[in-house]
Amino acid sequence: MAADPQATLIEGLRQRLAAAEREAAFFRQLAESATDTIVYGDLDGVRRYITPSVRELLGYEPEALIGQCAIDIVHPDDTPAFAALLARLRSGATEVGSIEIRQRHRDGHWVWMEARVRLTHDAGTGEATGYVSSVRATGQRKAREERLARLAAHDALTGLPNRLRLGELLAQEIERSRRSGQQLLLLCMDLDGFKQVNDRFGHLAGDAMLREVAERLRGVLRGIDVIARLGGDEFVAAIQADSMDAATAMAQRLIAAMARPFQCDGRPAQIGLSIGIARLAPDMADAQALLSAADLALYAAKRQGKNTFCFAEA
Repeated sequence: MAADPQATLIEGLRQRLAAAEREAAFFRQLAESATDTIVYGDLDGVRRYITPSVRELLGYEPEALIGQCAIDIVHPDDTPAFAALLARLRSGATEVGSIEIRQRHRDGHWVWMEARVRLTHDAGTGEATGYVSSVRATGQRKAREERLARLAAHDALTGLPNRLRLGELLAQEIERSRRSGQQLLLLCMDLDGFKQVNDRFGHLAGDAMLREVAERLRGVLRGIDVIARLGGDEFVAAIQADSMDAATAMAQRLIAAMARPFQCDGRPAQIGLSIGIARLAPDMADAQALLSAADLALYAAKRQGKNTFCFAEA
């Protein structure tokens, strides 16, 4: 008996539909098992689908974010770059893009993440329909990068900015001084008698003293002042002041702070402080010129008997 053509057609369609459903279920399982969060959004940036891994990433149930604009929880500082990427996708200027942004976690803190975004197209017409994005947290990597950057820019012993970072900070202070009209004064400082203390009590005691020196300097200087360690027993401070009298008063307070006895292995130790002070002049080209002038003034203070301060010659 001949097979019914209609029944054969229906059975073929049923099999193809079942295969398509199995394939769709397979790809959904792949997407929902991925460690990255997969997001599909329309050209207006509204999420239409998001995988369950968003619970781990941002603390939300997927349903809470579907129908919402992704940009609504982007950090304000990152919003312009994210909006620009969406605009490029909408206009067709780019098919694929990546961006690193922060989004707000459900509990309120900010999560660093990297999103790789690709434009999607209608299979029939080829017209752009939206975007699909693969998102992963980058907080640990960012923390490592920030830690390494801090180590590169700060003195390991005292935690103060080092010579490398000082150049950047002085450039900022010079710009601020020229905008505000306040005087920028640079103080180059060198400890008097530190070598003898180091030789007598040893390097561990010397390191402990340098850490306490840094704390005493911080205690005298204001929060807005710049302080750095150049190396050894050399320190630098940059202050914005209304007058040279203010610099004189600051130098006196710093010398007095160092005059108090230190304790090394339970025994008192005495050091002094010599300071060279230079004022930013209109004709100074950069931070190095200011630093050189303060360094010359420091040598003059040393020649005058130490534990004192000198101003650079105008």
